[in-house]
Amino acid sequence: MDGLVDGVTWIFGTGPRQTKSLDGMFSKQNPDDQALLNWSAVRGSNTDFNNNSRAVQGGCGFASDIFDPDQCFTKVNNMPPGMNTIANPAIYDHGITQGGSDALDAQTLWIFTAVRPLHQPQPADTAALQRGRDVFAANCASCHGGPKWTKSEIFHRDNPAAEAQNGPAVDPGAKNMANEFISFTGNTLTFNYLEKVGTFDPADPIEIRDNATAAIALGADGFNVPTLLSINFSAPYLHRGQAQTLADVFPLHGLGPNGQDFPPMTTIATQLSAPEQADLLVFLKSIDGTTVPFRSEADDFRDAIRLQGAPCP
Repeated sequence: MDGLVDGVTWIFGTGPRQTKSLDGMFSKQNPDDQALLNWSAVRGSNTDFNNNSRAVQGGCGFASDIFDPDQCFTKVNNMPPGMNTIANPAIYDHGITQGGSDALDAQTLWIFTAVRPLHQPQPADTAALQRGRDVFAANCASCHGGPKWTKSEIFHRDNPAAEAQNGPAVDPGAKNMANEFISFTGNTLTFNYLEKVGTFDPADPIEIRDNATAAIALGADGFNVPTLLSINFSAPYLHRGQAQTLADVFPLHGLGPNGQDFPPMTTIATQLSAPEQADLLVFLKSIDGTTVPFRSEADDFRDAIRLQGAPCP
């Protein structure tokens, strides 16, 4: 109800997934700085979930021009409830983020203004905090920096970026496969939405999708980087909750030259010394809306594109 995590690993069409907190959905200083949603970047905004509300949960959702209780909550002509009402056709995965309906715009405004990171207790050992901040800057900030504490950011110039669900990209810079946004290329520069950190094991029987074919879950291309805002209160961690504590993340999360494959040969635990790991934990547990952020790879990409004279958010 507060837009934060629920600590549950759900089984979705993309595979087993922890819920992601919405406090890192927008930069609070810039509403145009918006992250992609879900671990596999399969949705561009909460507006996209309207189709799920209509087709899976039943009801009219928030995009119907006509609200008829008899059609919204009762099957008509053997169709799921709500499917006989007229919905805004521009609302689909990676579709419009504003202008779908008054209700959807109000939902977006609530996420932007009302969903806030929880306040984190600040450590008494300020020296350890600063050392941890330095470790973070050197090893983590490129992916987990920026005002949202994630590099995930919508860069495609023309919403909607996909003609329809699983359809071809309208913006030629947007690379999406089976609705999973993988990268964006502007001029000669490419920004990768998904990062491989050695946490996806395709041989694990839990890595399946919730469909009739029991296909292997998404994850081979990596994952959409999660926010670190209020991360101290977001356990369990990683895409399907493999780590119960932040310290448990360190031997599982790839880092360094051989951190992409499963299992990662180099991890946070192998690349950082024990004192560095201890200091990094102190800093991670302190991150909230008052923490001064770092520049991320997305910040560098956006500024480089602008210097080249190309339009970009």
